Parts: sequence; C-alpha cells; structure tokens
Amino acid sequence: MNGLVEGLANDKPISMWWTYLQHKNQILDAVYALSHAKNLEHFHQSIELIAAPGLNIMYGDAKGNIAWITSGKLYKMPDNVNANFILDGSNGKDEQKEYYDFSENPYAINPDWKYVYSSNNQVEPMGDYLYPGYYLPEDRAKRIVQLLEPKNDWTKEDFMKMINDDQSSVAPSIVQNILKGIAQKSLSDTEKAAIAQLQKWNGNNGLNEIAPTIYNQFLYHYLQNTFEDELGKDRFAILLNTHIMKQMIAFQIANETSPWWDNKTTSDKTETRKDILTRSFQQTISHLNQKLGNQVSGWTWNKVHTVEHKHPLGEVLRFA
Repeated sequence: MNGLVEGLANDKPISMWWTYLQHKNQILDAVYALSHAKNLEHFHQSIELIAAPGLNIMYGDAKGNIAWITSGKLYKMPDNVNANFILDGSNGKDEQKEYYDFSENPYAINPDWKYVYSSNNQVEPMGDYLYPGYYLPEDRAKRIVQLLEPKNDWTKEDFMKMINDDQSSVAPSIVQNILKGIAQKSLSDTEKAAIAQLQKWNGNNGLNEIAPTIYNQFLYHYLQNTFEDELGKDRFAILLNTHIMKQMIAFQIANETSPWWDNKTTSDKTETRKDILTRSFQQTISHLNQKLGNQVSGWTWNKVHTVEHKHPLGEVLRFA
C-alpha cells in the first residue's frame, strides 16, 4: 500500500489482505437468489453466497416476517492479535484465522422487540466474541432505538419525520463531560454565553441551532490539541477522515487519566484534561468570533453546515 495511501512511510512496507479476494464469491448468484426468494428461509440461505463484503441485509414480507442478517465469511483472529492494529506479517502467526460457519453470522429474525434496524453500528457479540469491524459511531443506532421503543402505531408521516430526525443521542452526554472539564472561573461574557448554549442543548442539529456550531468547532480543536503532538500533522489529518476518530470521542473525553492529554512537545509540564479542554474551548470561541462575529446568537448551524448537490453531468462537462 506504500505509495498508494497517503501518509504511509516507504521504509515500513504495508500490505493488505481481504476476504473478497480469498474465497469463491457468488455475488451475482446471491442477488438473483435474493430477488427470487419465495420465503424467509430461502432468503437467509441465499446470503451465504456472499463471502464479501460484510453487509447488513434487511428483510420483510407480506406475512409480517422481518429480519436483519449479515453477509460475509467471518473469521476470528488469534487471541494475541488486536485486529485494530497493523499485524506482523513476518512471524507466520498473526494471519492465522478460524472461520465461522455462516449460521454464526449475526442476525435477528422476528425478534421479540418487534423491529430490526441497522446504522452500520457495532453488532452484538457472537457468543462470547465481540466481532471487530470498521463500524460507525453508536449515536444513530441509539437514536433509532429511542424513537422506535415508545410506540408501535407508526404512520407514513411518522416515518418521514423519523428519517429527517437530526438529534444526536450521544452528543449531550459528551457535552456534559466537556463542561465538567473546562475551567470556568475566568470566562468572558462571550464564553459564558456559549456555555449557556451547550448547557441547554438536547443534541438537536436544526439549522437555526447555535450549540451544534460550538460543539463541532470545539471537537476539531480538542482532537488537534489531544492527538496531533503524538501523531504529527500528516497522520492527524488522516485520523480526522476515519470513523475510528468519531468512535473514541465519548470515551476519551470522559477519561481524566488518559495519557493522550499530555502534550509531548512541552517538557516543562504535564497537561491534564482540564488544560486541553479549556484551551480547546477558548480556541473555539476565538475562531467563531473571527468567522461569525462576537454575538453568540448569530452562530447558527446553517452558516457553517451547508451542502451542494452537484449534477453528475455538470461534473463531467467541467472536466471535459
């Protein structure tokens, strides 16, 4: 992968192994079988034809059956191997694998809780094994459960509202840990106003909300102040583009004794969580003051969170 993936040093060669290239993978046969399945059992069996990639496949039929079934030829690494890290390709041991039978793939068929969902989140343990993977953070999955659990009389309009829901189920608890860690004795009026916005925030990301602007700008400064000194500028930039970064924020901020708090470039002191969070908050307010003005009431989410849907033909013509 050296020379192909930005940020990999040439003196440390790294190669990749992928299930997709190792086994007979009957994806077209699977698509045909799934499209012509007569019942849930046939549908479930057809998924076994997909050796890779690992997918969350949903099922529903006119008889009221529902299911969530994962595809992929899954394997378990040796106990001494941490799948989150690059493995040692020279010892002949790290790559040894124990393949699971397809019947052990995670699934939920007509579960007692009466619904199925997937947000590419961490799946439940397979027996006693928590299957590793490049999962998305838990906030979407938790929010889906929050919305589905209280009722069972859903209408089309209810689902439309749910699909457009923009409330985070995790951000408010992260904010509480942030506020606990910030030194608040000598805050400016602007900083106090920003704190007030965060204190009352329920995780909603509406376009006229102010807290999401403060929160997301803070996350950047917090991540930079916490990790860039260890990783360096280039590798920190790579981290920002991963789901791993998103997954660890809640746990990292809550951990007062994390060794990551200390800034390795300062030899005369050992930084604490309070030091890093306070500095990050001050940088956040300074940045927003410069970009959006000194009135916190004007820091609405719609000024920084925008999207442009480009027509594909326009892109083709632009490069023609």
